[in-house]
Amino acid sequence: MNSILHMIWFLFGVAMLVCGVVSMVTPMETFFALMVLIPMILIAGGIVGLFYYYGMQKSINSQWILGDSLLSLLFGLIFALGGIDFTSVVMVYFVAFLAIFKGIIGVISSFELKKLGFSQWLWLCVIAALNIFIGAIFIIKPSIASIAIGVLAGIYFVFFGLITLMGWWGAKNSDPTA
Repeated sequence: MNSILHMIWFLFGVAMLVCGVVSMVTPMETFFALMVLIPMILIAGGIVGLFYYYGMQKSINSQWILGDSLLSLLFGLIFALGGIDFTSVVMVYFVAFLAIFKGIIGVISSFELKKLGFSQWLWLCVIAALNIFIGAIFIIKPSIASIAIGVLAGIYFVFFGLITLMGWWGAKNSDPTA
């Protein structure tokens, strides 16, 4: 592989690591940056998806691509027109209600697993109840959700940076021209 491409790959991995650390140190700023980026990403993804749909129209189940693209565009426009405050509130409550919903499903599932003789059912129940508790905290105190989302984004960036650097290292060591 070209040494310039190796350098770009390496620098991208380092940039992801730096973004991750900065995101974890400044989670509120990261959260608000994400709230600015999400509408743009949804709109861009919707547009790209529409082009993909029109190229794949003859394929089986291409209507799902169209539906996904149109929903991405719709929500991207709603968030863009609603502004950062609207997007922030919607995201925080979406995460909160998703945590509560997943927690309820987990509690129900744990009791079903208990009936089936699953010995670890109680752990699932406790973790699911914790999910419900965290969702309730996010509803009561949305700033905690904002911080949590910012920190989790930072952790994602760190992992993505590490994976990128591992790929770079593997490619560099397997390419005799590097």
